[in-house]
Amino acid sequence: MRYTIITTHARLADGFASAAGLFGIDTSNTTVISAYVDDVTDEVFKKKVDDFFTEHANDEIVAFTDISFGSVNQYLSLYMHKHPNFHLITGTNLAVMMEIMTRPLDVPISKEEMAAIVSNARSTLMYMNNMVSSVSEDDE
Repeated sequence: MRYTIITTHARLADGFASAAGLFGIDTSNTTVISAYVDDVTDEVFKKKVDDFFTEHANDEIVAFTDISFGSVNQYLSLYMHKHPNFHLITGTNLAVMMEIMTRPLDVPISKEEMAAIVSNARSTLMYMNNMVSSVSEDDE
C-alpha cells in the first residue's frame, strides 16, 4: 500500500492537501505536517516524521516537500537510505501531487515512472508572460 506525506514550512502542506481534496482526490492515505507553526517545533516535526515512517515501515511512501535545501527536505532525505520503498519529491507542485495521488494505491510506482512523472510536472511550470506575448504576436 502507498502512503503520502506532505510536509512543508508553515502551512503550505495544508494548502496542497486542501487543493487536492478540492479536485476530488482521496487524501485518506495522506499525512500532512506543517513544520514550524503553532506547536510544531523542530523536535515535534522530527518526531511526527519518525512516527510516520515507523508506522509505515513496510509500505511504499511518497513524500512531498517544498524547498530542496530546506530543513524539512533535509530531514526527510535521511530516510532515502533507511526505507527501501521511499520516493522523495521536493520543490513540489500540485500537478505532480495530483498525478501521483490519483494512481492506484496498491500498485507500486517504479523509480523510472516517478522520474517521468516529475519531468512531466516540471513542464507545467512556465512563465506565462512569454506565452501570452507569443500568442498575441501570432494574432497580429
